[in-house]
Amino acid sequence: MTVQLLKSVKNLLGENALDLLISDREKNTHDRYEKALSKTRNLEQRLEVLAEARSKEGYMAEWKKKVMNISLSKTIARSALLLQNARGFAVPSFPIFSL
Repeated sequence: MTVQLLKSVKNLLGENALDLLISDREKNTHDRYEKALSKTRNLEQRLEVLAEARSKEGYMAEWKKKVMNISLSKTIARSALLLQNARGFAVPSFPIFSL
C-alpha cells in the first residue's frame, strides 16, 4: 500500500511533491536520531539506540560486539524492500552517527 501511495503522490502531484515528502521524512528521521543519540555516553549506547530506532522503522537491526571488532547490521524487512523501490527513500544512517 505504501508504494502505491508514493506512486499516487508522484502521479497526481508531481515529482516535486514526492521530493518534498522524502525531504521531510529525512529531516524528521535525522532529528529523531540526533535527539536519541544525544542522550548516549559511549559507542555501545549509540549502537544500541541506533539499532533500536532502525528496528522500530521496520528493519531487523542489531549490533554485536566481538573482541576487537564491532559490527552494526540491519536486515531489510519485506516492507522496507518495497520502499527501496521508491526513488530516494533510503535514509542514510551513518552521517548522523559520528563517533
